[in-house]
Amino acid sequence: MRGRGFLVIAVLGACNQVYDLEETRPLPDPDLDGDLIQDDVDECIAAAADGLLDLDDDLIPASEDPCPTGDQSGPDGLGECDPFPQHTGDRHLCSMYFRDVDLNARLWRPREGEISFGFASGLLVGVDVGAGTSVVATEHIVPRTGTITIGANWGAPAFAMEYGIRVWISANATVPTEDTDVSCNFAFTDAAVIAIVGGATQVVPMMGEQPTKGEGEQEHALRVQFQPGKTGINVMCTVGYRSAITGMETYATTVGHFDGPLGEQGFAVLGGAVYIGAVYVEHTDDQPPLL
Repeated sequence: MRGRGFLVIAVLGACNQVYDLEETRPLPDPDLDGDLIQDDVDECIAAAADGLLDLDDDLIPASEDPCPTGDQSGPDGLGECDPFPQHTGDRHLCSMYFRDVDLNARLWRPREGEISFGFASGLLVGVDVGAGTSVVATEHIVPRTGTITIGANWGAPAFAMEYGIRVWISANATVPTEDTDVSCNFAFTDAAVIAIVGGATQVVPMMGEQPTKGEGEQEHALRVQFQPGKTGINVMCTVGYRSAITGMETYATTVGHFDGPLGEQGFAVLGGAVYIGAVYVEHTDDQPPLL
């Protein structure tokens, strides 16, 4: 992930969309990103500018790149984006780099009684202010069938000592509902990295090694996978970081299960200040059973 200055911005108000239609005409399905594909069938609700980026310098724009962060090797052509390259069945669906601030504000909304992330070109920024800071997608950003992987590049500002992020796997898009909300929670402390599936059953919490703390931004990658099981949905949550003990990249992983149905996806701040710079969505149907 490329370094960037850490931005903290305040977002006031909300964007409301008004349809001036005759009463006899049905309300059309929205097309938030303006790609002429209605959101209910759009596999990638993202800004046109996002699809033009070439972050891995392979001369393939992100909208056409099966692995926008690396090579295209392996049977699925996903290269390092494929967690199981020895098997077929994966497909890259979407890359979101948040380059359209207006689209950010329409697609990502805070839940009732909570504070919104800030929106900048290329960043979602959240700060813990004690009242809950969150955004949840107003439209489906993942398919409702098959095994889905959401990857994200995220981080915290320089000298951050304790911070964390919650990735909503299934959330009520408007009102917090503890009975149905399910999330991958990643907390970074001075002593350890803690990963746990919130709101699920069969939770196996994981405490990873002590993370490094440097003068630069704390940058991490995470991966959230959810897979239909015999009953409900199985979940795996993974976060990568540099170990203070070995000095090498390491991971904390946890698994869980919930009975569904699948809600919307989003993010919340668990402490401190965090930013999200990119989100990737993939079909990963060759994933072995998570539980």
